[in-house]
Amino acid sequence: MARALSGTLIAAQKKAESPIYKITLTKAGATTYTYLLPDEPSRILPFRHTESPYSQRATARFDNGDGALTSIDFRGYQAVLSYGAVTTIGNEYSDTAPLLCTD
Repeated sequence: MARALSGTLIAAQKKAESPIYKITLTKAGATTYTYLLPDEPSRILPFRHTESPYSQRATARFDNGDGALTSIDFRGYQAVLSYGAVTTIGNEYSDTAPLLCTD
């Protein structure tokens, strides 16, 4: 199923200016983490993501230079990658289908 995009998000994407990205990690009974790119300080680095009608895969990388993520085990977390742009009404994103963190 294709994602529905707002008219303002489509217009911003056509301008091909700086894209924005987000990853939200959730797990029942655990802390939810949301990281944005660009953001200061940015935790996520550009990720690889492929989608097809029946499968998807992603590799997300994080900047842990300050050691803040060292004690977090993301295995079992659900990850939602979001692609977006700054539009006339603010930051808008299109979420992908959820993925399960395995490594």
